[in-house]
Amino acid sequence: MDSITSLCERYHVDLAHAGHVARLTTALFDALHPLHQRSPRARELVEAGALLHNVGLTTDPAGHHIAGRDIIVAAQLSGFTQAERLMLACIAAFHRKAVRPEAEPLFQALNPAQQHETLVLSALVRIADGLDYSQTQSTRIDSVDLDQAPDAETPIRLRVKGPHSHEDAARAEKKSDLWRALFRPVRVSGRMTRPGLTPDDTLAAAGRRILRYQLDRIDQDDWLLRDGAASPRLIHRLRVTTRRMRSTLRAFGDYYRPKSLRPLTKGLLRLADCLRPLREHDVLVTALEDYARDFEAGAEALPGVEALMAAWQAEREALRARVTEYLAGPAHAEWFQEMLAFVQTDRHDRPAKPGKPSRLRHAIDAMQAEHLARVRAFDVMPDPPSVEDLHRLRIAIKRLRYLTDALREVLPADRAERVLTACVAAQDAYGGVNDAHMAAGAALRFLEDRSPDARGLDPAAMRGVVSFAQAQQQVIDRELSGWRAWLAPLLVI
Repeated sequence: MDSITSLCERYHVDLAHAGHVARLTTALFDALHPLHQRSPRARELVEAGALLHNVGLTTDPAGHHIAGRDIIVAAQLSGFTQAERLMLACIAAFHRKAVRPEAEPLFQALNPAQQHETLVLSALVRIADGLDYSQTQSTRIDSVDLDQAPDAETPIRLRVKGPHSHEDAARAEKKSDLWRALFRPVRVSGRMTRPGLTPDDTLAAAGRRILRYQLDRIDQDDWLLRDGAASPRLIHRLRVTTRRMRSTLRAFGDYYRPKSLRPLTKGLLRLADCLRPLREHDVLVTALEDYARDFEAGAEALPGVEALMAAWQAEREALRARVTEYLAGPAHAEWFQEMLAFVQTDRHDRPAKPGKPSRLRHAIDAMQAEHLARVRAFDVMPDPPSVEDLHRLRIAIKRLRYLTDALREVLPADRAERVLTACVAAQDAYGGVNDAHMAAGAALRFLEDRSPDARGLDPAAMRGVVSFAQAQQQVIDRELSGWRAWLAPLLVI
């Protein structure tokens, strides 16, 4: 008598793939149980079928579903009845290509109840096999939404995640045809957990995978929009991701046709220009809130701060409405679709030229070294530097950080970690200077411009606004004095 294990060993089954498909299959079995209502024994049967679905692959790669069927039906599998062995053989036969049960003699030997169960179990294995189309065992099921009161055409929404989840999701949805015939359509959507780079990727393909990963971070389901408005967390996430995407296009842009990049770059700039003022006002309000907490016991500095807070909050809400309108508008939706189309095809790639770097392994060290050199060039700044020069250094560090983070899968782990740790520490310190500089300037302009909110302020309130600006200047002076200490780790990596 054979066991599942001995049969897999004899026919050299790829156990990593088979085991992953089996786990996905049983997860789908459990999640979709309200629809199929199969028994616990059926769950054991479908797990066995998933483990054996590729048992014929080494015997006949082109027709391995048929070879697998014949291997299973000829084996004396222990623990299964004769009817169950026929069902397992049919699962192998039905796991690929179009399913034609009427043309399968083993299927015709089953009774109607067994035939229906075989089709249900085969449908689950087909979807699960599609979810490892990449053969990486990296795609996982995130959620299954059945919609408990559907009509026959309401799709089941299956969300999966992993670096190759988009390719696997597309394949799984294609292979859900049998499930759709039995129950309802299935819509499978992926979300990348990392770019999924390899050293042998072309530079164009690597850039597209990084952009696809970054595009996933601002999936449209999350954009529109909590309680009808863009939250500060969402704005921050959008702005950071926009900067990362611009950095990626800057690093990999030479490997694409310039004409294809123009609408993508313009859309990113429009989005950045829309988000920037709102994000700046979030920074202003936060700085003012922090300052007010420091003076809870003393009221002399707060009256002017209250007027300033009211003005900035009103401006922030107007900007939030503008951002919300833009994100919900046609220009942004069109850009998203253009970017999505760009990352899904290689037709925008420039042809590789002999003698020019074309693979990630050819260029990765030089790309990081170039970004490091740009950061190190700021070592000659005077002490202390101007706020403007420090801001330019911060931008160079951001670009180094974004590139290193995007490529960390294919960089030496210790080097990537050292660069990222140093970048984050310096960026946070220099960001404090930039934020304080922006807050101090905005507060003084509030008074100097004699805005409607400032015209009614008495001298004490005006002194309160000036006191806030002075406190921000103290932050600038303190952080500027230690700027070299934050740059030092990046000079020796």
